[in-house]
Amino acid sequence: MALLSLPLALIVLTGFGVLAFKASGGLSARHVYEDQKQEAYFCGEKAPAPSSHAPSGRLHPEYRRFFATAFLFTIMELGALLLGTIPREHGPGLSLIFAALMLFSVGVVLVEVFRE
Repeated sequence: MALLSLPLALIVLTGFGVLAFKASGGLSARHVYEDQKQEAYFCGEKAPAPSSHAPSGRLHPEYRRFFATAFLFTIMELGALLLGTIPREHGPGLSLIFAALMLFSVGVVLVEVFRE
């Protein structure tokens, strides 16, 4: 039963979360429709026309670099966490393979960032 306790707990807690989410839906405020609700607020003035798209339809590079940098830090932090939890009895081979895969992932992200 110990092997099935974690998946069973996940299923039970997910079901509880879904039920709580559905039950709390009746407590929310009613939707109010206003024409200006979808417009951007710009310090009480009319917002300038959005210029966040380049002529080709792609976003400016600074947003892409921000995403890649955030993804880079995610790879590094999760990689360090997983690398630190590899048991010793597996030997250094598994750790080296994992570190090589992590280095490859970081390299791919860096190539993508500096390609422009």
